[in-house]
Amino acid sequence: MKKLAICLLGASLLTGCSDDPEPGADKGEVDRAALEDGLTISLTGDLGAVIVPFSLPIPAGVDTDLEAAMAESVSVVVRNDRSGATANLMSGSLVGSTPTDAGQYTVALNDARDSLRIVFFNTTSAGSSLHSTTPYTGTLSVSTNDYVESLGTTAVAVNVK
Repeated sequence: MKKLAICLLGASLLTGCSDDPEPGADKGEVDRAALEDGLTISLTGDLGAVIVPFSLPIPAGVDTDLEAAMAESVSVVVRNDRSGATANLMSGSLVGSTPTDAGQYTVALNDARDSLRIVFFNTTSAGSSLHSTTPYTGTLSVSTNDYVESLGTTAVAVNVK
């Protein structure tokens, strides 16, 4: 009888419980397949906006510091293919409303929690800005945080409209 109990205990430890969460199930995950099509930056007046899609949404919960955590861990770097100039769209100041000056940006999670929208002021302090007629490439990375699985630096095509 003791051998049966030990065997059953050993089998349950090896197989785990069916209620165990999947690894990473407590975090969102960047949609790598969607990144194959690149990131689209939409320009409207002085502002630019880009959406980072998630294949796994960020689980609902207490996320009072979500915007700050995303601002600290997400990097979207755009490179002008003609001049070689680069800019990180998320460097500068995170603001709580519409960006109105160089270096300002906002981040917001959509209602479905499956994408992050980054809105930035489309002029750097040096006077550079993105233009729909210029070719760009970029990189996206996500460092360790409480909300989204990390993503190493990933090259992406950048479409500016």
